[in-house]
Formats: sequence, structure tokens, C-alpha cells
Amino acid sequence: GKTTLALHVGHALREAHPDGQLFAELRGSTAPADPADVLAEFLRALATPEEDIPATRDERAALFRSACAHRRLLVVLDDAIDAAQVTPLLPGAGGCSVLVTSRPQLSMIPADVQIDLALFTDDDAYELLESMVGRDRLAAEPEATALVIGACQGSPLALRIAGGRLVTRPAWPIDHFAERLLTSRLDELEMGDLSVRSMLMASVQGLDPAIAFRFRLLAAVPGPAVDVETAAATWDVGPDDARGVLEHLVDVRLIDSAAPDEYRWHDLVDDHLRAVADPHRVTAARRRLVRYYLRCLHNLWPVLRPGGTVVESGAWFPHEVAGREFTERAEVHAWLHPHTSLMTSLGLSGLHSDQQDIVDESAALLLALARSRYECCREVHTEDLSRAVLDVPAKLGDPLLTARAWHSLALSLGAQSRRAEALEAGARGLAVRRELGDRYGEVIMLHNMAVWHELDGSYEQAAELFERCADADDVLSPEVRRRCRRNLADVQISMGRYDDARRNLERTGDGVGNEPGVELFDQLLAVAHLDLETGAADRAVAGLERAVAVAVELDSIPLQATGLVKEAYALRRAGGDGGGPAARAAALAREGHLADVEAEALSELGHSRSRQGDDETAHVHWTAALRIFESLDSPRADELRTLVAKRP
Repeated sequence: GKTTLALHVGHALREAHPDGQLFAELRGSTAPADPADVLAEFLRALATPEEDIPATRDERAALFRSACAHRRLLVVLDDAIDAAQVTPLLPGAGGCSVLVTSRPQLSMIPADVQIDLALFTDDDAYELLESMVGRDRLAAEPEATALVIGACQGSPLALRIAGGRLVTRPAWPIDHFAERLLTSRLDELEMGDLSVRSMLMASVQGLDPAIAFRFRLLAAVPGPAVDVETAAATWDVGPDDARGVLEHLVDVRLIDSAAPDEYRWHDLVDDHLRAVADPHRVTAARRRLVRYYLRCLHNLWPVLRPGGTVVESGAWFPHEVAGREFTERAEVHAWLHPHTSLMTSLGLSGLHSDQQDIVDESAALLLALARSRYECCREVHTEDLSRAVLDVPAKLGDPLLTARAWHSLALSLGAQSRRAEALEAGARGLAVRRELGDRYGEVIMLHNMAVWHELDGSYEQAAELFERCADADDVLSPEVRRRCRRNLADVQISMGRYDDARRNLERTGDGVGNEPGVELFDQLLAVAHLDLETGAADRAVAGLERAVAVAVELDSIPLQATGLVKEAYALRRAGGDGGGPAARAAALAREGHLADVEAEALSELGHSRSRQGDDETAHVHWTAALRIFESLDSPRADELRTLVAKRP
């Protein structure tokens, strides 16, 4: 650790300081030493008679500086607590050098060089353990050794204790010690007067009580990281107040500044936080976080769906909580992704509470998150969130949450091309909506089921349901009705009813505008579909290029992949080569786990290669597409089987 390094450096500098070395343990991590007492010891070490040592600290400091004026001494001050403790111990101008170690930052000390000691790398950690435990013993259990190193997380103190424990227990397999570390890390990282827990406790005890209270309350945050916004909600304070506390915790080295307004702490600190936290206070703070983020998700919905119906809310909705406000879609996108993991962890944890209101609020948070992720950028992999709510150990207090969970699950399954499962989940949700007399929720579910019927080629069923939704002006907003009518037009195109489709798209186009968003993207795709089927392939390609640009601006992988694969298809229909867009679509679809889009992209890549005379590569792409379509039980598999059968 710091002391070992300081002693090593002091030894190396010994020849440059022929008049001697002075060492003081300042005990900043436990009971800080009084500078006056340290000065008295220094003066005695410099042969000052006892009767000549002054009574006050300032007089002793002045005498110490005089005694050092013509000497070349090395003064080592170990484990300082702050600049006030160190300043009286400095020898002043002359040929002396001072080496200070501390846990907190001592920015007020006039130092020539300040060094922040980094954590050990895994290689450094292995080298330290090897020097203590022995090469052969570590080499005999490489996996267990890696677990021990991982448990210590680069902490020199933890590694020193771990090595010492193994040295004094030669009969222990390293694997045995690794298992003990995994189950009770802080208990195991103690040896004699060395203890990670004691070091952390001493650091916290040195804090102002109000700051120590807030530090311990960080146990409410899932994981060892927090931003200013989350800390403010956890502590129920303003952002400036939260930032000030976090920066102070950085100064005393309990947490680190990962980026502006973003902070994280060591895993061992996290263990300590969760061990000493008051469970009742943590529960209350977590509930504040859940309610805060639930309100934030509510606030972003009008930006994602301007003019649309707001997210349904029940008794669990935190009307009195302000939450973050949003003004534009890019702001929503920039905020939602970094906070998704935190909100997911909070929601999943709250589902296991023994308090009904916390269970309901947590379920509402997960469902609002799934809905926002889907609407923001067509994130389809939210099935786990919906199933977690449906599988909640305690019964949900509000049946509306159950209906929303089935709705959310159906959306996710449908987006994954698991349409039979989606229709089943949709029917379950539909039944609950009807029991509740929820006409709005019923119509929205009918719309989604119509989409899945369309994708399965059941156009008559799809058209009938879309028409019902488009005419539901008693419950649906204009934006939602436009979506229904746009989807109806898409079905009519597939049925060859082009005039009907054109009339419907003209009606939907009037309310879309040019602001980048999912609705504009959908409108561009629908119009391009009509253009393509009515002989205007070049116009379709131009429209799809614009749709892809919208998707890029939204930073949505699903939308980009979808737009690109449709552009590739339109280029082929126009007599061009869609290989470029198809290749980009395949890569994005693979990244986003969009199996159906990847299969379509591979199919278009096959057509591109075939057009270039490379039938072997075309066959490879078509075969890969066929495998995916077959796994999805897609009607498109028949067309691909025909293409694969044409192998030269």
C-alpha cells in the first residue's frame, strides 16, 4: 500500500539525505496524531534537549524549521488526514525533502509532485501474491488464483491480506479461500491489525455526520455507480447539494469521479456500504428512486408521442413527484439509455418487496421502461421485464398492471416474430382489458394483433381490425388513429387495393410533419411501399433513403436495419444493386438481435451476389436466410427454399 511504497522510496532516497530520515505515523485513518506531539518527537530525534522543546505547536514548528535549515533530511509523513495536520510538520526552505501519504487528496499542500496511486492490474496483483505465496502454489490453481485476484479488485491492502492469509494457512487450497471470499469478502480480508473493513469504517467515521449519512444511503443505488441526478433523488435534495457531497466523497477517496457528474466506487466499498446500511432507510430511498424514475418515464411520453394518450396511471402513480422534464426526442434518447440498467435493477428488486405499494410501483416502472424503450427506438428485447411483472411473487394490487404486462409481453414477442405467442399474450391482455371496461386498452391491443395477422399473411383479418381502430375516435388520439390508418393502407397495398391505400396515406400524411420521429419513419416506409407496388420504384428508393436518415438521427438500430433492408429491396426492384444497404442492414440486425430483419437482409445480399454472377456466395446468403426464416416459422421460408434449390 501507500506506506510500503513510501518506505521503499525513502530507502532509495537515503543517500541524497545524509543527515538522516524522520518518520511519523499520522494515523489519519484512525485517531489522527496531534502535530504538536509529532513535532516534539522530531525535535527529540534531532537531539533537542527536553527542556528546550517549547510548549505550543507554533513554537515547536518554528524551532523544527530552524533545526532543519542547514540539514539535508528526508521527512516521511504517513497517513495524513488533511493539510492542517501536515503544514506544521514541513521543514521549510532548504535541503530537506518531504514525502507525504494520505487517503484523502491534499490539494492545499505546496507539493512539487502529487501522485495518485492506481489500483493494481491483474498482472501486478499476481506478482504480489506470487512473491508472498510462491509461484508453484499459484500455478497449481490458476482459476482459483484468478478468483482471489478478482475478489480483491486491485486493492493493495486486500491483496496483502489475502496473500498473508494464504501464507499462514499452507494447508488451505486456494480454491477454498476463493470460495470464502465470494461469500463473505470483508470478513475474510482481515489479518491481525490489517482490515479492509476497519480502514473503510475509519474513513467514514472521519466524515461530517450528515455526509456520512448520505454516503451510507448510496446503498440504495443498485451497483457501485451513481450520477448527480440519481444521488439527488436518493437523498431528496437538489442537484447542486448532491454534487457538493459527491465531490467531497471524491476528495476523501471513498468514491471516484468517472466523468463530469458521474461517480463510481470500488467493489469493496460497495460491500461495506451494503453491510452497514440501515435497511429501512435504504428501502425508503429506493422507493424515492422508483417513484422519481416512474415520473420521468411519464414525462418523456409526450415527447415520444406528441399529442398521444399519456401512459396509463393508477393509484401507484407518484403525482406529487416532479421528475425530470424533456423537451425534445434527442434529449429523451440521451437520457434513457444510460439509465436503463439502473431502472431495471430498481424495478426487479422492488417486485420482491413485502409492501404492496412498492411492488405495484416497481411493476409500473418496469412496464413504463419497456414501453419507452420500444417507442424511443423500437427496442424489442423487453420480454424479460414483462415476464418478471407477470411472475411477481405477490399478487399485483392493480389489475391494470396485469393488463399492461400482457400488452408489453405481446409487443415484445411480436417484434421478435414470435407471432403465435404474441397473439396468445394479446388475447390474455384483451380479456383483462374487457373485464376492466378499458376501451382504450382494448382497441390498442386489437391494433397490435392486426399487425401480427398482417405479417402472417392474414390480410382480411388484419384489415378488419385496423379499420376498427382507425374509426375509434372515441378513445384514440389523432396520432394513434393515423398509425392504424397507415397500417390499414399497408395491408391494402398487399391486397392490391392501391386507390384505397393512397387515400388513407394522404389522410395520415397531413398530420405527420417533418420532425424526425418514429411516425415520420413509418409514414415514409408506407408511402415507399405504395410507390414500389405502383411502378414508382425510383421515388420509393428516395423515400427509403430519407427514412434511413431519420433512423440514423434517432440513433435507432432497429429502425436503421429495417429501413436499409427495405431500401435494398427497392433498389433491386428498380434494377439497381442493393448489396450495400443489405450488408449494413445485416450487420445492424445482428447487433440488435433482429432475426427477421437479418434474414431479409441476407436474402437481399443473395440477390445482389446473384446479380453479379457470384452464385456460390448467393447460395450461402440464401441458405443462412432460410435457416432463420425456418426458425421463425415464417411464410418467407418457402420463397427461400426455392432460391436455395437453384444451387448451380
